[in-house]
Amino acid sequence: MLAVDPGRSKCGLAIVSSSGLLMHREIVETPLAASRCAELAEKHVPVAIVVGDGTGSSNIVRSLRDQSLGIPLQLIHERSSSENARARFLHENPPVGLARLVPRGLRSPDRAYDDVTATILAEKWWSENPRTEKTQPDSD
Repeated sequence: MLAVDPGRSKCGLAIVSSSGLLMHREIVETPLAASRCAELAEKHVPVAIVVGDGTGSSNIVRSLRDQSLGIPLQLIHERSSSENARARFLHENPPVGLARLVPRGLRSPDRAYDDVTATILAEKWWSENPRTEKTQPDSD
């Protein structure tokens, strides 16, 4: 599964296998997202590409369709994905030193976490499509 969290200036990308294994994630500038998705699709051969239905989704969907990748393309609701990604990012990147004294609710991520949001979108898609036919032993 290739998931895209679209935005005006940057997009989060994630490759997540059907078993939930995170294989790749990155953040790219929005104008480069479709070409980077094409590269990732060639390497990982995902069963689908999902795009969050929030800000910038129509532009990225149009760009992906222009790439003619031959992979099903679907929109997915982004409800709560950013909040969940923020919480996951903070959990995966615990504070060090005196920053540990700051309550979790008051901490801010030290970098963009659109890639984590894309991961959550992929996991959501897999949970909603558990019977998706797999083309490989552990499909992406």
